[in-house]
Amino acid sequence: MPHALLGPPYSDTTSRSPSTLTAKTDRSWMRSPSAIAIVTPPPARSYRHRGWRFGRQWHVASLPVASLPVPAELCTDRLRLRRWQPEDLEPFAALNDDPVVMEHFPSRPSGAESDAMVERIEAAFGRDGYGLWAVEVVASGRFAGFTGLWPATFEAPFTPAVEVGWRLARWSWGRGVATEAARAALADGFARLAVDEIVSFTSVGNERSRRVMQKLGMTHDPHDDFEHPALPAGHPLRRHVLYRLGRPREAEADGPLRSASG
Repeated sequence: MPHALLGPPYSDTTSRSPSTLTAKTDRSWMRSPSAIAIVTPPPARSYRHRGWRFGRQWHVASLPVASLPVPAELCTDRLRLRRWQPEDLEPFAALNDDPVVMEHFPSRPSGAESDAMVERIEAAFGRDGYGLWAVEVVASGRFAGFTGLWPATFEAPFTPAVEVGWRLARWSWGRGVATEAARAALADGFARLAVDEIVSFTSVGNERSRRVMQKLGMTHDPHDDFEHPALPAGHPLRRHVLYRLGRPREAEADGPLRSASG
């Protein structure tokens, strides 16, 4: 899975030739906003504008203002992306302690560190207007992990940027949960936040997450690959691949997705 909000000590989060892009872009899901419902609470607060740099150029992305509040939840056919609840802490800590889930992370957080992650995630929703949603399977009500957007601010040629990331329990793997949840987060990011580009990255050997990125229509240029500065030279996870997804024209034309209430 991409390295969004990794536990300590790993803090997460050039022109391109078309011939070097290795993933086929499929953005057809962006043409069906009715497939994702956004439950929107009353306007709560405003957020400042920020400059986001992609490659060597600066683009100004307007983060949510009073008319674009943080949704209460994002809903798909099978999933509910919602804010975190106290009962999520125990299964989240268990997920973070699973050596298979954390295979591509340099360490596993303790229970206290896992709880602190949730606090940081919730604070980000209030600070930035977006964050990592708790993912719940509608049919069972079971907590599956997180998916959402996170700021990537470490030193790299493509930062600062907005990352889409996920971390899900093993029982949910192979069922399309990561792809479905990430599509909802991307749709929210492009429609509500109006960012120009969203990225995702992971260690070179994380084939599972790379397949999800490809299913999302993200493109990979080997020239974008980088050494993650949070890891020491020679660390086996230091080399990372970067995937990009530009703002689809459909999102520009359609505007924000409909709310579930209307």
